[in-house]
Amino acid sequence: MSSPSAIEFMKSITNKSGQAFYNIGKERLATTLIPIPPKEDEQRIVIKIEELFDRIKGS
Repeated sequence: MSSPSAIEFMKSITNKSGQAFYNIGKERLATTLIPIPPKEDEQRIVIKIEELFDRIKGS
């Protein structure tokens, strides 16, 4: 959600009010598709993160 493309997309569906305040209506947000990796990829990512945390703790 913090990638440059995601930020640009969020800006594109918002209404700008004031100097720099963006307001995303719940109707627009509810219809926004958010990419989620397949379950197998999520599990692989979790395993890798846990390995990295174990390395950090072991240092």
